[in-house]
Amino acid sequence: MASASRKRSWKNANVQAGDYWKKSKRMAALEPNHPSVSSYMYFGVNTIFRQVWQEILQTNLTFDNMKSIARKHLHYLATAILHCLLAHRLTLAKDMISVLCKKFDTVPELVWKTGMEVLDDNNPYYAMRCTRFHKAVGDLLQYYFVRFGHNFAFTYNDEVDNSDSDETRDLTHEARIAIDHLKGLVETEGVWDVHIAICAELLAYFNDKKSAKKLLKKYLQCQPTNTNAYRYLYYFRKRYYPKEVVKIRKVLAELAKFNPCDIMCLDIINYSNFKVKSSIKETLSILFDHLDYHSCALNIQPWKLLTTFLTKVDLRCDECLNLIWEERKLWWPEYHFSEDSLDKIATPSKDPAKEETNFHVIAYKAAVAIWILGSDNKYTARVYSIMKLRNLKELSCMLEKCLVLHREDN
Repeated sequence: MASASRKRSWKNANVQAGDYWKKSKRMAALEPNHPSVSSYMYFGVNTIFRQVWQEILQTNLTFDNMKSIARKHLHYLATAILHCLLAHRLTLAKDMISVLCKKFDTVPELVWKTGMEVLDDNNPYYAMRCTRFHKAVGDLLQYYFVRFGHNFAFTYNDEVDNSDSDETRDLTHEARIAIDHLKGLVETEGVWDVHIAICAELLAYFNDKKSAKKLLKKYLQCQPTNTNAYRYLYYFRKRYYPKEVVKIRKVLAELAKFNPCDIMCLDIINYSNFKVKSSIKETLSILFDHLDYHSCALNIQPWKLLTTFLTKVDLRCDECLNLIWEERKLWWPEYHFSEDSLDKIATPSKDPAKEETNFHVIAYKAAVAIWILGSDNKYTARVYSIMKLRNLKELSCMLEKCLVLHREDN
């Protein structure tokens, strides 16, 4: 009976956790600055920790059962924290992480271990897990970096490329030793961004680009949650293998799945095939996912790229666009295309640069609204009247062209 009661309690807790997360996310999307959003999300997490976990762990559960029970709850908390970090809501993220640090008399070890799990290697306790071997390798590499950097600068400035001089031979020898040490770090626990990037550059300098690419791919496999791992591989492929469009695109698509609001994701439009339906759908999904985040929606670039993309693909994207819009039609109009948000922008500002940025943002938003809300939507009409009133001819012409294109397609 006690076991059945505990199962029911945990099932109810899961439902409660899911409801808290879904409602808080919906509220954050509709009204990201509303004061109740922060308190609601924090209250949800705090309630789960204080009431659910404490009640369950006070019973005499085995370690294996405890691990199984905690798994789903960790998922809710980690998802909430990740969402806040991606939206740059650092204060709320800090509040939720602080819940992990609350002292429970019965399970202080669990709270500490859970914090270690969520924070991974970005917390002060990570130093406790570092071995002397890591420090020794770091000291050794520092020596090689200094020696190699000095010799490389000396050789480069004197234009001694590919010569048989003593300086060049010493440079090659020291670089090879550094490469051997650096390669060994790729599978070692920890973040080795600087070391791996230097190693890849050394390999590329000595015309071993295949090994450099293999190293960066391996580092990405070992660090799938490290944004820099995607960035290094993307820029390396872009620089040395610009014709491998499909592979470059794949790296950007994988980054977009992990971190949709990374500005680098927008580069995928440069590698899109405007005639292939799957490419159109993937690019649109990445652009819309990026604009789901409030911090990204304030920038000109994503709206401008989305406008450009929609005008280029014409009718070929209608089906793809409808599928993506179906998921957002209940909250995007109020979130992005509210007429009330234009009142403040229409008022003259004391900061000309900020005012110009705001006008460009709303102009490209109005252009996007033409394709997803129709050419007769109120938001675009209001923005167009503002552009005319402020004599912004370039932006007015851009909206007029979008209106003409949309009417021709329909």
